[in-house]
Amino acid sequence: AGTDGIEGGICMELNRQGLSLIEYLYDNGGQIQMSQICKYLSLSKRSLLYQVDKMNDFLRENQLSEIVSTGQRIMLSVEEQKKVEKILFSQEIKNRYFLSAEERLALITIVVAVSHIPFTTESLCQLMDISKNTLVTDIAALKKKLTEVGLFLHSSNKTGYEISGDETTLRFYVIECLRVFFGNKYSKYYILSVYQELYQKGGFSESYSSLYRKIMNKMDMFADQNSRYTQEALEEIYLHITLIILRKKVPDITIHQEEEHTKQEYQLARAIMLDLQKKGFSVQKKNENYLTEILLSSRRQNNRSHIFVEENLIEFTMRLVDNFEKLAMIRLESKKEYINKLLLHIRPMYYRLKYGIKIHNILNQEIQEKYTMFFHLTKKAIELTDQKYFNELSDDEVSYLCIYFAGWMNQNVSEIGKEDAPYKILLVVSDGNSTSSLIQLQLVNLLKPLHFSYDVVSSRQFMSSMAEKYALVVGDIPRENTFSHVIPVSAILTESQRNRILQWSIRFSNMNNDDDLTRLYDIIQMHCTIHDEEILKVKLFSFLNENSGTESSQIPSLLQIMKVNDLFLFSEKMDIDQILFVMSRDFVIKKIVKALYPVNILHLLQTMGAYGEISKGVLLLHAEDVSYCNGLGIRIGNLEYPLRLSGNPHEIHTIILLSTPDKLKHLRILKNLSQLFRNADFLNRLEKGMFSTKEQMYKKIAQILSTEE
Repeated sequence: AGTDGIEGGICMELNRQGLSLIEYLYDNGGQIQMSQICKYLSLSKRSLLYQVDKMNDFLRENQLSEIVSTGQRIMLSVEEQKKVEKILFSQEIKNRYFLSAEERLALITIVVAVSHIPFTTESLCQLMDISKNTLVTDIAALKKKLTEVGLFLHSSNKTGYEISGDETTLRFYVIECLRVFFGNKYSKYYILSVYQELYQKGGFSESYSSLYRKIMNKMDMFADQNSRYTQEALEEIYLHITLIILRKKVPDITIHQEEEHTKQEYQLARAIMLDLQKKGFSVQKKNENYLTEILLSSRRQNNRSHIFVEENLIEFTMRLVDNFEKLAMIRLESKKEYINKLLLHIRPMYYRLKYGIKIHNILNQEIQEKYTMFFHLTKKAIELTDQKYFNELSDDEVSYLCIYFAGWMNQNVSEIGKEDAPYKILLVVSDGNSTSSLIQLQLVNLLKPLHFSYDVVSSRQFMSSMAEKYALVVGDIPRENTFSHVIPVSAILTESQRNRILQWSIRFSNMNNDDDLTRLYDIIQMHCTIHDEEILKVKLFSFLNENSGTESSQIPSLLQIMKVNDLFLFSEKMDIDQILFVMSRDFVIKKIVKALYPVNILHLLQTMGAYGEISKGVLLLHAEDVSYCNGLGIRIGNLEYPLRLSGNPHEIHTIILLSTPDKLKHLRILKNLSQLFRNADFLNRLEKGMFSTKEQMYKKIAQILSTEE
């Protein structure tokens, strides 16, 4: 499981990346393009070839066919797949598996949380085959990571290492640690075999595998067509059940709606608990409520209503994270990964709310005091999502979500790169205050495209003389200073503070020589009044750098994305909701927009009135957030019977629906729309309903745009 304890000889190491490479090759018939596998494994070509060499050491030692690289493709014989898997699904993998730093932290958490035998420094070193120095470093990192989610690692000579904190948080955290190894079936086998060994050392007469079969049989007895769980859900449910067995503590959960005890999930949880007690396991009755929650929130097959709930929860989670970013004025890296992790908590939280399951977060007060800023930002982000199920979340629930965000912020800050650059920035952050991470992330996100390097000091360490060594000093600094490049900022940057930093950064960037920036700036200049040219250029430069990794940097025109079928001529009198349904139906079917796109537009119209009138009688409608849109698309509808909308003085004769998945690709389309609706003849024809066919209308649009382009 490591290299520190190996003396002499060569260790043919197996690691998660190498095993993922083997699995991916087998899943794709034994050969695949090198570029494709680099993208899938997030590896450079050099790193991929290194993994190929490491796996070939293992294959060669076991007299198996090696992986072949042709420069463009990677190939592996599938004829020997069963032989390879026989070795990998055996003790061989436990003897050879090389743990990464992330996996070591996860494994320490798991064994400390579930083992009935105390784990000491010596036993952990032996388990992972690492030196004491490595373990000391890992323990320090783990303590920091656990603290970020409200958990604490302690140690003593008698009891070894122990984790304390809220029990529900701990159990979900242990499941996340197990998932660290679930990137491929071989790494998953490794961790489950370790977990099974810990179970066996608990002294249980019932074997791990036989208990699994009996519990699955019990669940089958209760299952019907609408409540069978997916295989992934069954595995996770079983992991939670073993946590019930192995953990001695019980979460403080109370179901206050007695009638809910008749629910099938509660009956199933109760039956499983009784069965465990009959088999001699010492599990407390209060775990019935915990298990009920897990069963309710697990994914099911053949249950369309559950799929609908799942999609809504994903939508809610995405919007929650987006709203938090907007409020905090930062960007989180690896956002998709964070959303998936947050779902692990939000899914059961939804069912707790639905079925009246209350939780008591013993760390609620401590979290609010320690993470005051994050707590209020989280609460406000929840309010902005405007989902009825989450409108009245208790502070106990909000605290759970808060520590997720606080942990992510600290993690993002710890991963800030220290790259070589001609100019250095000094970030001054306050001591013992979680808002320091927030300040640091905002600044790093704001200045990242300019490729500066960063030093960070606490406000106690900062002295005015330090300012002379840096191109820019920003942060928690006394406002009385004589240097123009020293900028004090608050916990959440104000617009004036952001503008001052952006104006300063112009001197050090090459933005005026950027072709994409120039082209985009010219488009905006044609149709907007620009109040501050320098600030606008910096913001556009920042945005273009953020999106430089997208598949295409080309900004499409209206005619490039719009077809005749994207136009609608309504000859009957219709309400706005009927019009939106007709115009967006094909959008939804083709997955250009999400199912809630028209609902969100209706909501905006009800709350904001005719929020997008770009010309008299012309309404340009767009969703509240780009997360409602999967792709770029447009629909234009002309109404023979104009609409009267609340609070709008003009009758609406033309409605435009615009779907844009980001803030860049629709800019040229907006320019084209501006050209169209400046054309008096075209506007007059729309207002009087003079287009008899969609083809006629399309031809006129093409004529106007081709002339002006």
